[in-house]
Amino acid sequence: MKCEHCGYEAPERAVICPECGEILPRPKKPAAEEQAKKEPSPAAEKFSMPFLSAPADLEKADGIAAEDPEELRRAAQEKKFRRTRRIVAAAVAFVLILLAVVYRMDRLEKEPAHLLWSLFFRGLLGMFPILLLELVADQFIDFFPWDPMTYLFLAYFVVPGFIEEGVKNRVLRKRTWYDPNFNYRFDGIVYGVFVSLGFAGVENVLYVLNAGFGTAVVRAIFSIPGHAMFGVVMGFYLSRAKWAEKYGQRHRMRADLRRSFFVPAVLHGLYDFLLMGFEAVFYFYFAGLVIGVICLLRKSAREDGPI
Repeated sequence: MKCEHCGYEAPERAVICPECGEILPRPKKPAAEEQAKKEPSPAAEKFSMPFLSAPADLEKADGIAAEDPEELRRAAQEKKFRRTRRIVAAAVAFVLILLAVVYRMDRLEKEPAHLLWSLFFRGLLGMFPILLLELVADQFIDFFPWDPMTYLFLAYFVVPGFIEEGVKNRVLRKRTWYDPNFNYRFDGIVYGVFVSLGFAGVENVLYVLNAGFGTAVVRAIFSIPGHAMFGVVMGFYLSRAKWAEKYGQRHRMRADLRRSFFVPAVLHGLYDFLLMGFEAVFYFYFAGLVIGVICLLRKSAREDGPI
């Protein structure tokens, strides 16, 4: 091999010229050798592995067509199912946590499981008459030309507050008022929370299925605790009414029964009204509601006793 710099005839396999030290040029392969490299031998074709050449070949070798519509549809369905399962779990998890917290606060006499789950599922089923009544109410409100503030008041204060809390109050009273297990003052709070969170659980699932995981997080912070707090207030007044009935105070009993509906209805109406129209005020309202209900829970648990 001849060096291009000094002209020295170097050995055939040399890489550096022994005379001048420069790198020798690489020898060119014969044309026949290049052609043989491009065209594989029959033996190579016989034992070739096409699935190593391209992703499409790999899919075909695995028996899966690269653009098989059925496979693509099945993969999309599986992905959607896994996503839905995670969202539903997130929507229900915080409901169960709050139920466990309130249940543990009832220390003197635990309520039977069948009664509590009956209340929970009745609250869940209460979603259907609530949806129907709210649909009718919304159609009525939309029929008339209201000014913006009146529309906001009717659609977000009256409708959700009085319809939702009215149905929950009806379910609560019908199932527990004559039940012999309703014999302690804290019992009404436990019952009210189970009914409210039964409704909140299914409502939360419906919301997050439409809006996604982020909505589940936001509702876990605000909406689910809100329903639980309305249930606490409802159950508190229901227990007072039950106590008044036992001691023959009919006037006080009727007043507390009315309060068990109107007070949570107003609290719920304010919650939605401020959230939709006065968001800056809403956060102060929610913080005050949380502090007030926690104080009410602790006071009721401390003063619990037979009715």
